[in-house]
Amino acid sequence: MEGEVTIATSISRAAEARDRLLSNRIEAARECVACYKDTDMYAAMAYCNIGFMQAIMTFDRENIAQSLVDIDAAMQVINSHRHKDNMVSYLMSYVKNRDFSTFAELEVHAELLYAETLLVRAILTFAEDQDSLVSFVKGAFKIKTAHSLYKEMYTCLSDRATAIPADNILHKNEIIGGINMGWGAFILGLSLLPPKILRLLEFCGLQGDKMLGHNLVVEAEKMDVLRSFVAAAGLLLMHAVYCDNSTLRDN
Repeated sequence: MEGEVTIATSISRAAEARDRLLSNRIEAARECVACYKDTDMYAAMAYCNIGFMQAIMTFDRENIAQSLVDIDAAMQVINSHRHKDNMVSYLMSYVKNRDFSTFAELEVHAELLYAETLLVRAILTFAEDQDSLVSFVKGAFKIKTAHSLYKEMYTCLSDRATAIPADNILHKNEIIGGINMGWGAFILGLSLLPPKILRLLEFCGLQGDKMLGHNLVVEAEKMDVLRSFVAAAGLLLMHAVYCDNSTLRDN
């Protein structure tokens, strides 16, 4: 019961920070989660996302450097809540998907948040030093890891999410919405890349799917969960940039 209250409080706190941020009260949003970011994984994710948005909008080196520090700190907090596999399970994960039915609900949230922080970290790694091959390789590796996590959760976590009792519907929707948002945005974004780059990424195991990705992001936007505003912003950006794509527009 304590874990359930912790998750509900954690999500509520992150939602409050989100609302303040969208009201252009950046410092108030940061203060909302600053005291909890060292123990609360949703607060840690919200705190590092605020810094990430500032860094990516300004491309200021100091903002990028500080955001990287915040993201690394958030990843440590989130990682401490992740499921700890034994040696046999760890080795088996290379040949088949993990059994998420053995995960506690807190550990499911941790997997989702870890994938999100990996993706954010990868984007900033590219921005940190755009001319460095080392930064490119590091960023690509983090993207591949995040892609694998999202894919694994999309194919396996649905059963675990629907198995969460009905009285925890908020938590179930947060998990499903997060998976739909993350995996949908990932494969949609990949599908919109130039064909030559897409073929290279497919050779590396990264595959895009325009229609599935679009539909998943739309589902996430309609669910009214913590990440719905990100889904709405992503859809708005996509249709603004790729408005000449008649297939997506008609859909």
